[in-house]
Amino acid sequence: MGLLLIVGALAVPFAAAATSNGRDVLPGAVAAFGAFVIHAGVDWDWELTGVTLVALVSGLALLAAARADEPVMATSRLGVTLIPVTAVLAVFAFVSTLGNVPLGRARDALDGADYPRAISEAHDARRWAPWSAEPLRILGEAQLNSGDLAGAQASFSKALAKDPDNWELWVDLALTRTGRARREAVERAEELNPHSRQVQQLLANM
Repeated sequence: MGLLLIVGALAVPFAAAATSNGRDVLPGAVAAFGAFVIHAGVDWDWELTGVTLVALVSGLALLAAARADEPVMATSRLGVTLIPVTAVLAVFAFVSTLGNVPLGRARDALDGADYPRAISEAHDARRWAPWSAEPLRILGEAQLNSGDLAGAQASFSKALAKDPDNWELWVDLALTRTGRARREAVERAEELNPHSRQVQQLLANM
């Protein structure tokens, strides 16, 4: 059922292109949308905001071209509306990309046990993506491995405020606590993921 829904939705712009009257926008839009659909079927292009944004705008252009005979981008209300929306989404995608660069470096530094660099890069990633819990998670793990329990606990707590249903963050927070507070964090992780071996091992050792 899911496959049928996806195929049906992705087929709509192509059907719209087939019913249009040969506008200038069609060849480029069909090529861009077609390339996205074909390649996304075998790779994870749909996870890249910038790539998916181009595909969505191309699909919308095909739908708009099939609606009426007036020039699409020049006079249609849809075209006028899409311009600011597209601009906002493009800015968001650009900022997200800038945040992903230091975030990737922070992950690499954490994996390589270069904790000072991981902390620095995580701070940079957090400035670019203040809505994300991931920079705080990496920051907390680097602080934990550096022996800064108070800093790690603060970072994990802030991350959980953004993503309270992340069981791994509750496990991380438990590692910075003792006694009843630690048990409460582990039990919360168990509620979210009762089949985790790590959670069960922590419970067994308490």
